[in-house]
Amino acid sequence: MANTLLSLAVKYLSRKDYSQESLRNKLSVYCDDNSEIDSVIEHLKIKGLISDKRFVNNIIDKYSMNYGYSFIIKLLKSNGIDIDVFLEEISFLKESELERAHSLIKRKFSKGVSADIKAYAKHARFLGNRGFAKDAIYKVIKSIFHNID
Repeated sequence: MANTLLSLAVKYLSRKDYSQESLRNKLSVYCDDNSEIDSVIEHLKIKGLISDKRFVNNIIDKYSMNYGYSFIIKLLKSNGIDIDVFLEEISFLKESELERAHSLIKRKFSKGVSADIKAYAKHARFLGNRGFAKDAIYKVIKSIFHNID
């Protein structure tokens, strides 16, 4: 069963990068023995085929331009990542959130902005749904609508 589990894990990892916890959940469908799953994951860690640090960096690279800090944190937590361990990799997201939100709004709404309350709400909802902090949303919206007047 261990070879079958190992080949299944390698098959999953060849298609997509997984955190250790999410791969453990995938493999638990096929095997009830947690010690066997743990040994397969440990073997993959030793071979360098699975790494939570690499997974975190891939998620940050993929989502940092279009999503806010809280969205990325929620995504990492849902994949079983301990945020405290990777605080150093994640910390720059909070610092750059205002600039990222501003560039995202400029890219998304490049045709111009009308100065009505509907446009204000639309921009705020867009950034809020993407996981940006309320203070960053307020500052970006304020700067955009202040420049219109």
